[in-house]
Amino acid sequence: KPGAYEAVRAMCTKAFEKGYAVVLVEIADRCYRPYDALGSMRNEAYVRALLEGYEYILYVDNDVYPPEDALTTMLDRFVPILCPLLRYDEGEHPSLGITRMKPNSGLAMVKSVPLSFLMFRTSVFLPWWSGDFWADAIGADEGFHFTKLRASGHAPFVDTDVTVRVSGLP
Repeated sequence: KPGAYEAVRAMCTKAFEKGYAVVLVEIADRCYRPYDALGSMRNEAYVRALLEGYEYILYVDNDVYPPEDALTTMLDRFVPILCPLLRYDEGEHPSLGITRMKPNSGLAMVKSVPLSFLMFRTSVFLPWWSGDFWADAIGADEGFHFTKLRASGHAPFVDTDVTVRVSGLP
C-alpha cells in the first residue's frame, strides 16, 4: 500500500542506527491465487533467517504503517513471539480481540494474533527447521498455527505499548 514500505524502512533504519543488525528482505510473491502461497513465503523467510544466523524475524505485511520505534521497543521485551497492538483502518473487528485491547497496559499473553506484523525469536521454528511450519491451505489460519505453537510450548504476547496501523483487515 502507498507509504507502507517507507514506514517499514524508516523503522528498520531507526533500529540499525541504534546498533541492531537489521536487514529488510522482501520475499517474492509466490501466490497464483490470492493468498494461496503465503505459508510457503513465510517458511522461506524463517528458514533464511535461521540459515543467516538472525535471532529474530519480524513478519510484516505490505499494508502496515509502524512507528519508527516499533521494532526497537519490541526487541527490548525479550519474548519469543510478540505482536504490537494492531489498529485497523476499518476499526474494531468482531472476531479480532486485539482490536479491543487497551493501549499502554504492557504485555498480554493471548491464544492467537493476526499475522500482519509479528515478531518471532527464530529458535521457535527449530522443530520445523526444514521449512514446514506455515501451511498454505485455506483454513490454515492463525488459530491453526498458534495451536501448533502451543503444542510446542509457545504462546504469543501482545505489546500494548506499541501500536501499529494496518490499512486492511487480515
